[in-house]
Amino acid sequence: MVSVRMSEETARKWQNLVERRRASLEELRSTGHWREFFRTLMEDTDRLAESWANAVKACARRESSTSHGSNGGL
Repeated sequence: MVSVRMSEETARKWQNLVERRRASLEELRSTGHWREFFRTLMEDTDRLAESWANAVKACARRESSTSHGSNGGL
């Protein structure tokens, strides 16, 4: 376990946040709405992964084109 110094107030805020999350997930599970939640989460994750892949390609192209026009990066 990691030792962290924080106030009781901060610890209570995190505890409340986790309890709310647990209650929300329990509601999703008990109503069967978790399927929609998971599908939406996966779609969002797929879009983000594609966006970041495109960003990496764009950066690589830009860095490649600028290094060809320089004196070996010096």
